Amino acid sequence: MPKASLSIEIPDDAWVSDVSKSYPDAVFRVLSAFASEGRGVGIVEVEADGRIEEITDEISEHDAIAEIQLLWSEGNEALVEFETGKPMMLLAARRSGIPVRMPFEIRDGTGNWELTTSRERLSELDSVFDTMGISYELEYVHEVRSEEFLTDKQRNVMETALYMGYYDTPRESSLSEVAEEIGIAKSTCSEILHRAEEKIVKEFFG
Repeated sequence: MPKASLSIEIPDDAWVSDVSKSYPDAVFRVLSAFASEGRGVGIVEVEADGRIEEITDEISEHDAIAEIQLLWSEGNEALVEFETGKPMMLLAARRSGIPVRMPFEIRDGTGNWELTTSRERLSELDSVFDTMGISYELEYVHEVRSEEFLTDKQRNVMETALYMGYYDTPRESSLSEVAEEIGIAKSTCSEILHRAEEKIVKEFFG
């Protein structure tokens, strides 16, 4: 499964593009976000030297911002909740079906995404970006394999469970049968599988 890093030029009509270009030394860190057609809601952390109030004022005055709430501000940092009618980047991810690893940073109109997904969905994202007129550069892409984050024991138990049809629908074997095949207690087998599954799911969804 490929893991990729993209450097994306945020479209000019997106608020974060305009504001981040006005303050090129500031960092806009998207902590969480959700998008539907025509609406995007998110929380962004802003870091800037001595210009936080100016930046938050400019965000609130941008035409693409429907609503903004300053959640917290101190010194050179602020936490902002926003709603926008032009969630360009979020829609691109949604339309391609790719979960974006959070947080991701935007500086001077450029966003950096890290993705773990299939090559088919990466290709779909390329098509979506092209349709939406979004430019990007592929910083790197490499295959993520289970041995990079699973222990030998976890990989062995998962491979045995997979071979015995434990993950089939309907299941071809039970947890007890998998544990017996490996020669470990059922509770131990359950814990190992759970921890391995947790690592795989978190790696996939970031």
